[in-house]
Amino acid sequence: MRRPHVIDVDVATCGLACWSGTAEAMARPHRHNEIELNLIERGTMTYLLGGERIELTAGGLGLFWGAMPHQLVGSSRDVWCHWVTVPLAWFLQWRLPGRLTTAVMHGRMVLDADRSRQRHQLDLAQFACWATEHRGTSAESRSILLLEAHARLRRIANAMTVASGPGSDRPRRASSG
Repeated sequence: MRRPHVIDVDVATCGLACWSGTAEAMARPHRHNEIELNLIERGTMTYLLGGERIELTAGGLGLFWGAMPHQLVGSSRDVWCHWVTVPLAWFLQWRLPGRLTTAVMHGRMVLDADRSRQRHQLDLAQFACWATEHRGTSAESRSILLLEAHARLRRIANAMTVASGPGSDRPRRASSG
């Protein structure tokens, strides 16, 4: 009897988390139940998400639901990026605009269409603040982080493209113009 094709996927739990650093290719896909935001400060990262290769470049901000198996399959030597994960329950409680929620819940990579230098500088400062607040122990710091993440997702919903899957707005390469 022939065995069905099995994909080996690591399962993780991230919760509310923030971190920054370099990125290296992953040996195999993983998944988690949080919404993942990736801000690329410099360099490039290439994901395999839902069977599609998606390249994020410097200045790009992408988000997706981590329950879709995903794998970082490549990155440039100079890559520096920032990640934030938000628990799915909070994402859903925020009642974000339908287009954003639908795209994310259908396993699509959503990109912020605002690739201006000013927006990128604001995002870098914001992600640094979130990392500092996340390291703090006060409930108030966590509340501020969540309010600001909520607001940032609403801004993305106002100017978003979908980089993967049926109905995507963009080619698979999510680069600045």
